[in-house]
Amino acid sequence: MLPSIRAKAFGAAGDLADWHADTAMARALNTEALTLWRQTGDRKRVGVTLRSLGSAAIDVFSFDEAETLLAEAYDLAIESGDAWSAAATSNLRGTAAMCRDDLVNAIRWHESALRAWQAIGDAAHLPAALSCLGWAWMCSGDHQRAVECCDTVLELSEGSSNVNDATFAVLGMAMVSMHVDRPHLAVQLISAALNRRRRVGLPLRPPTQAQVDGELSRLRGVMGQPGFALHWSEGLALTFPQAVVLAREVPATLPAVTDGLLPREREVLRLLVEGASDHDIADRLFITRRTASKHVAAILDKLGASNRTSPATIAHRRGLV
Repeated sequence: MLPSIRAKAFGAAGDLADWHADTAMARALNTEALTLWRQTGDRKRVGVTLRSLGSAAIDVFSFDEAETLLAEAYDLAIESGDAWSAAATSNLRGTAAMCRDDLVNAIRWHESALRAWQAIGDAAHLPAALSCLGWAWMCSGDHQRAVECCDTVLELSEGSSNVNDATFAVLGMAMVSMHVDRPHLAVQLISAALNRRRRVGLPLRPPTQAQVDGELSRLRGVMGQPGFALHWSEGLALTFPQAVVLAREVPATLPAVTDGLLPREREVLRLLVEGASDHDIADRLFITRRTASKHVAAILDKLGASNRTSPATIAHRRGLV
């Protein structure tokens, strides 16, 4: 049998093992596929297989190994002009970086994935990068951006059968809830999201599950087992659409203001000064149109501007941009 045919067979079997959460088998099969693809000299296929191996390495907590594999996969995707693979690899590199507590690079890689998928018109994968980016912002302490990312995912996921991104965004909102002193809501949202994933047979990635388990342990300590059990049951009783409604009402802890404007509002102001519409602002910041409009309204109010053109003059006069 030709090496390329054998490589495809090993790769397909590796994907199947991965879908069944058999990470050890997936790694073994994809390692065989990688050896064969290197023999054929098909560098694009080598890159794709390295991406699969990098993803599997994350699931066994080998984060440095994952970064090494994914770095080569990314270079090969760029070399071969495979924009989609480059975006997917960027998103995985963001996940690996976050698992190593390298939040600066986690944010950078997830944003890179967003821009790449947006550039090639792949709207279906924007929620995957946005949900990961929301978690990275949450871990870095920027709850405003975390909420905006997760809220955008939930809006994009309306009517979609994609359970993974929507439930991940709800879990992200739950994590923010803990930081804004709403532990009861956090428990309900985690319960509802995990229940939804269990019902469709979609476990969390092991590092994410470990993080959630740690947060649940802290919540039990804060609330006591009886209180925790009560709110966990309340979460189980929610339909997932009901959980989404609750999640989208999670408030963010706003950072300190500068000259009356929040840091996120200053970003929006710069785009407003450039003449961007609310739709343009939403696209460029990867937020919902509703969130963009709220930011614009807040800016006009804080600057005392009567229309959208006034902020440019006021901003330049005050040195805000």
